[in-house]
Amino acid sequence: MSDSRLSNFELLRIIAMFMIAVHHFCVHGIILNGWETNLTTLNHFNNTVLQIFNLGGKIGVNIFLLITGFFLVNGKLKVESFLKIYLLSFIYSSLIMLFYYFHGLHKLPSHFTGYLNPLNLNSYWFISVYLIMYLFLPFINPVLNSISKTKHLMLIFLGIVLWSFMQQQYNQLTWFITVYAIGAYIKRFNPSLLSTKNCFIYGGLSFIILLLWILRTLSHNPIHIKLLEMNNLFILIIAISIFCIFKNLNIRSNKIINYIAVSVFPIYLIHDNFAIRDYLWHKFLPTLHYIGSVHFIFYVVWIPFLVFISCLLFDKIFSLAYSPLIKFITKKIMILVIIYLISKLIIINLVLKSLKKMDILNYPRMVMN
Repeated sequence: MSDSRLSNFELLRIIAMFMIAVHHFCVHGIILNGWETNLTTLNHFNNTVLQIFNLGGKIGVNIFLLITGFFLVNGKLKVESFLKIYLLSFIYSSLIMLFYYFHGLHKLPSHFTGYLNPLNLNSYWFISVYLIMYLFLPFINPVLNSISKTKHLMLIFLGIVLWSFMQQQYNQLTWFITVYAIGAYIKRFNPSLLSTKNCFIYGGLSFIILLLWILRTLSHNPIHIKLLEMNNLFILIIAISIFCIFKNLNIRSNKIINYIAVSVFPIYLIHDNFAIRDYLWHKFLPTLHYIGSVHFIFYVVWIPFLVFISCLLFDKIFSLAYSPLIKFITKKIMILVIIYLISKLIIINLVLKSLKKMDILNYPRMVMN
């Protein structure tokens, strides 16, 4: 691990993943865990706290996409990077599936092999969409780097109008690319409007608007509140504001921050795997027991923190085994890819030489003469 990693962005990645863990506590632990049956113990304050902290996951996803656009628009797109994400996802899915099976938590689903494929949306939706977007980046980046500042801004504006306001043919991939383009715009043009002071204002006002919306909605119907998605304009503004605040921070390279940040991705793979999710939030952690507590706001932070730390420690130990394996497999695959490309070039060259000797390539000229 290099000390040259920018610790301000690494710290942001840690915070964004913690926000996602809090979101999973709210959604999988309570909202999708039959909370309606516990309304007698759920007071208005705790319900408000639940809905506010639930926003963190959507903000966190947008932050990760902004970071990706900021660094990859001018960066080198490597096959190794794609393979490492794919292989790490596959390894953790396989490990958790084995744990799932041998501990008899549930019977394996008939289509369980599909869950082992990181490109399958049933496995990890974020990883699947992220990897698909990554495959398009060799085509997206040249376009973004070639257009003017005005056209880049218009492209972002069009994406927000179509997939945030109108939600025309909205899907996760189109939104990923839109937010990626915003991160790329910040990298290319570093707009002065996104100063630290301005971002505190933008983010603060957006949070107040969302808070008022939550309070108003809960006053009418405390149960069926609509969960806001990552394409909500105010969630996007908050994500951009947080991103730019950290971008403008001057933090010297910190070994501890960088060491923790390396495990951010595995933390997601461990705690949000479909096989672990139900066991973690419903059985191992009786999350519904906390919704009536006067200390609920403490539990919303403390329990995800414990999950975060536990996954971090597990990954640091397990990485001693999988890191060399991933390096070995990646290296072998890259060698095979290089051999394939070289052999293809040799074959094409031999075919062209053979055609030239047979004067087939000169046939059109002969006909014209």
